[in-house]
Amino acid sequence: MESGFLTALRTGLAGAIAADVLARPDAQTVAIVGAGVQGILQLEMLLLVRPITRARIYDISADRTWEFAARNSSRLGIEIEPAHNLDTAIRDSDIVVTATWARPVELPSIG
Repeated sequence: MESGFLTALRTGLAGAIAADVLARPDAQTVAIVGAGVQGILQLEMLLLVRPITRARIYDISADRTWEFAARNSSRLGIEIEPAHNLDTAIRDSDIVVTATWARPVELPSIG
């Protein structure tokens, strides 16, 4: 067995279980930040435990964002909307999933 896929699957399942426990019972919209393998696994696993009807996807690569939405919307049977920026992705989302290798930005110190 290929351990990388199993690790990603385990992470996706853990994220879905956490979202199921922590999110409001009526949550139906999810924002996925990160359009890679982990992003799709997080969404697929979340669909196993929640009646998600709409997702927004955002990635720092616009091409990956649009490809993710086009490739997975009909396959998963939900509306997946590509977002142009992070604010748009998370606005009005019931659940926000971060699945990215992005590094934190160092903020300037105050005073």
